[in-house]
Parts: sequence; C-alpha cells; structure tokens
Amino acid sequence: MSAVPTSPAPAAVRQLSPTATARLLGDWRGGGAAYRALADALRAAVLAGSLPPLTRVPSERELAAAPSASRAPRPPAPTPTCASSGSWPAGSARAP
Repeated sequence: MSAVPTSPAPAAVRQLSPTATARLLGDWRGGGAAYRALADALRAAVLAGSLPPLTRVPSERELAAAPSASRAPRPPAPTPTCASSGSWPAGSARAP
C-alpha cells in the first residue's frame, strides 16, 4: 500500500488580540462551562461571517483575562478633600 501524502495545514493569515476578540465575541461568558460558551460564541462568529477563516484567536485563558468591551466602566474612587482631615467631598459615597 502506498501512503497518502498529506499537505501541511494552512498558516493563519490573521491574528486577533485578546481585546479585539473579546470585542468581536461580545459577552460570551454564560452560565455553565466557559470552554463551551467560548466554543459556541466562536462558532456563531464564524457562521455569521464576522470571524474569517484562517484567523488565529487567543486562548481561553487570554480571553478570560482580556477586558471586555461590554463591561460597564467603573466609577472613579472617591478622593479625600484634605488628606489629613479624612473628610470626603459632598455627593461621594462616603460623605455623611
């Protein structure tokens, strides 16, 4: 029997950063196993045409650590009006 020659897998043409991938996938973290939610989000992006073939995406660990574009910004921390007095500006969460 003769061996069937195999061709090497095509190299990735495009690579997405963790932040760009998180922005593309949106809020992929759902209830249940993270690997399954990520696979479902990637599959949906490929089927929708927003993730082209031969695109290298980051690992699940990199994506979990990436800041998500859908996350609401944090409000600024209250700052004391005078460092020695310990008083807080009116309207801050710590004002009496």
